Amino acid sequence: MISGGFPIPTPKRSPGAALADLAGNDAQRGSAALPADLETRIAAFESAAQPGDFDRASWFWMILLGVAIPLLLLAVGWYA
Repeated sequence: MISGGFPIPTPKRSPGAALADLAGNDAQRGSAALPADLETRIAAFESAAQPGDFDRASWFWMILLGVAIPLLLLAVGWYA
C-alpha cells in the first residue's frame, strides 16, 4: 500500500483465468461443431504450399519506394 493512499483490493481470480476457462470450454467441444465442408476447406488451406515471400516486382517497388525516391527527395531538398 502506498503511504496515505487507499488500499487496493486484489481479485481472487484474475480476469485472464476466466477467459482461459471460456477458451477451454470451446476447445473441449472440438471440431465436431464445424460443418464437414468447412473442415475440408480448412484442411486444404493448411496443406497448401506457401508462396515465396517476394518476387522481382516486389523487390523493384520496395527499392524504388523505400530507397530511390527518398534519396531523390533528399537530394532535391538539399540542393534546392
